[in-house]
Amino acid sequence: MRTKTNPAAARLLTQQMAMIKQTRKNMEKVKREALAIQTENIRTRDIKHSEISKSLEETVTLVRQRHEAVRNNIKQASVSRDVHLRVSRSLQSLEEFVRVLRETSVSSGS
Repeated sequence: MRTKTNPAAARLLTQQMAMIKQTRKNMEKVKREALAIQTENIRTRDIKHSEISKSLEETVTLVRQRHEAVRNNIKQASVSRDVHLRVSRSLQSLEEFVRVLRETSVSSGS
């Protein structure tokens, strides 16, 4: 026994199937676009990370150079202080020696 299909129901079914097919196409398109955007975002992020890493390495190098310069200045200042102290002590000793010589020459000459 064969049943008759209602033409309106057949049209509705055909429309629904067409809408489902179109929706699937739209979903696939959205998925592709989302994947492309995600891929581009990842690429952009990687580029930015690379730039930041390079900048950070340059900054670290500059900081190390400045620290080395400060250390060298501190060493130089320390050496200068040490030399100045030794020279001062030597001059004091020499002044004391000259004073003693004068005192002994004055006392032996009288």
